[in-house]
Amino acid sequence: RGLAAARELRKGETILKVPRRALMCRDSVLEGDKCLAASVERYPHLSPTQV
Repeated sequence: RGLAAARELRKGETILKVPRRALMCRDSVLEGDKCLAASVERYPHLSPTQV
């Protein structure tokens, strides 16, 4: 994981945009996959990284 710049970046410059629908986060899992959501909801103590 990570990024490397091929040139100098300006402070505040946008270097990467990811559409929200492309992100896999707890919320998108709970909304998009009922079976997986049921599994995640059984373990509320898990952190987002563990999910």
